[in-house]
Amino acid sequence: MKVRFKNNILSYSGKVDNLVFYWNNWLGRTVCREYVRPEPTAQHARFGAIARNLQALNISPGYIQDLKVYVDLWNTRSRNVDKPFANWLNVFYKIMYALARQNPAVDLATLTRDEIYNNSYPCISVSEAIEADLIPEVSGYQNLTAQL
Repeated sequence: MKVRFKNNILSYSGKVDNLVFYWNNWLGRTVCREYVRPEPTAQHARFGAIARNLQALNISPGYIQDLKVYVDLWNTRSRNVDKPFANWLNVFYKIMYALARQNPAVDLATLTRDEIYNNSYPCISVSEAIEADLIPEVSGYQNLTAQL
């Protein structure tokens, strides 16, 4: 359904009642549709379990700061202007999913801090993750050594 606004409002996005409003680039206008709740699947449950487990790792403030510095270094490179990272959490998830792809024995839904340290996984610090090719290299990454 096409949407028309009064009072010079050009665009709106969000939910009202049972409708979702969003900007459609192809049509060049705001459209609305009925909100449809997605059906829960096994993949949704697995993704939720992984997210809860990664949150339970209790990342250290120094590691979070190193991830923030990495995001800033990545986003300031001119060749990365079209593919920036939004925040440090995106980089952390990228590291952890790359670790799981690189090492099939790693199950992100059950991974613990002790397991990470006992097996010396390269996600212990941002610099080790870069050296293990879990995330792309940026200049000055050698200083990002805070432990998980």
